[in-house]
Amino acid sequence: MNKEDSRLSWTDVSAAILSTAPVVAERSMYLNARGKLFGAGHASAGITQASTSWFLAEGATGDFFDLFVLIANPTASSADVRVTYLLQGGGTIQRTYRVAGRSRYTIWVDQEDARLANASLSTLVQSTNDLPIIVERAMWWPGRRRARVRSERLGGATRAATRWAVADGRPAATPARRPTSSSRTRNRARERRSSRSSGRRGAVTRTIVLPPSSRMTVAVGPDVPELRGTRFGTLVQSIGRRRSRSSSSGDVFERGQPAVGGGHERGRRDSCRTTSRLPGRLPARSERQRPCVRAPR
Repeated sequence: MNKEDSRLSWTDVSAAILSTAPVVAERSMYLNARGKLFGAGHASAGITQASTSWFLAEGATGDFFDLFVLIANPTASSADVRVTYLLQGGGTIQRTYRVAGRSRYTIWVDQEDARLANASLSTLVQSTNDLPIIVERAMWWPGRRRARVRSERLGGATRAATRWAVADGRPAATPARRPTSSSRTRNRARERRSSRSSGRRGAVTRTIVLPPSSRMTVAVGPDVPELRGTRFGTLVQSIGRRRSRSSSSGDVFERGQPAVGGGHERGRRDSCRTTSRLPGRLPARSERQRPCVRAPR
C-alpha cells in the first residue's frame, strides 16, 4: 500500500475492498525492529460486516504494552462513538469521540486517562447515532515505538453470549494461556469453565465470580494445575441469571497463548466468537489460530 500513492507513503489508513466476485482479503503489517527488515508485525483477515456495537475482551497498557483501539467509519456521515473501558475487578471509564465519514480513528488507550496508563481492561465500543462502524484492537510490546518487537491484532466481537468454546489450549511452564472474559450484565455473573484435556477423560471445572461491567483474566497454568503438561479444549458458560437477551447481555471471551518458535516467544490471542449473525472468517496463515466456535445449547 505504501507504493500505491504518494499520499499513502506515510499515514494511517483503513481500507474497503470491494469485488464483483467472492474473494478473501487479508492485511499484513510489518515494522523494522532489532536491526531486521520486517522484524515485527502482524496479519489478519478482513471484517465483512460493520456493526453499531463491538466488544474487545482483552487489553493491557503500561510500560510493557501499548494498546490501540482502531475505528473505521465506512459511511458518508460522522459517527458519534462512545467507548467504555471495563476495568479489572470492576469499574468503568467512558470517553466519546466523533469519527468523520469515510475515515479512520486511532485511540491510544494508554494516554486516554491516568487510570488507563497501567491497566488490564476490556472495551465496549458503540456508535450512538446508529451508524455502522468497524473496530479492531492492536497491541504492541515491549515498550515504546522503537523497542517494539511483538504485536497482535484482533477484530472485535459484535455481540456477547452466555456460552463460548475454544478447541485447543496448552499451558506453558510460566503463566501462558490467559482466557480473558468481560462482563456487561448489571448483576454479578458466575462463570463455569470446563476444560477437557487430550489423553484424559472427564473435565476439570472451575467456577468464578465476574463482577458487573468488568474484565477478568485466568492464567490456566498456575490457576488450574491439573492441566499442566496437557493440551485441552475449554468451555466457558455464564451460569448467572440474565435480565434480557439484548446484544450486551452475557460475556465476551478471548484466549491468549504464547507460541514458541524461531528462538523467541510470539504472543497469540484468539477471539472465540458466537456463530450466529457473524460472517465466516479465514485466519491469516501467520496467525496459526485454532478454531473457536459457539458451544451448542
